[in-house]
Amino acid sequence: MWYELISERTGIAVADLRKADEGALNYGRPTDNHLISNFAPLMKHQNMTVNSIYDRRKGVEEGLQELQDNIMSLTY
Repeated sequence: MWYELISERTGIAVADLRKADEGALNYGRPTDNHLISNFAPLMKHQNMTVNSIYDRRKGVEEGLQELQDNIMSLTY
């Protein structure tokens, strides 16, 4: 299903998409972000919040709660 959807959007043949995807497995594993629409805002919230935990501006519990609240408040 993913191959067909991406093929329609990009004009790349399903066989070529499958070949590229399966060939990439030799060098690592696939990521889930290509399956989530509007993934960039999720990553932005995650990075901002996690960085504040790493920088010790927020505790782990507080940071994770903020991340959860931010992600749940996103609308598309």
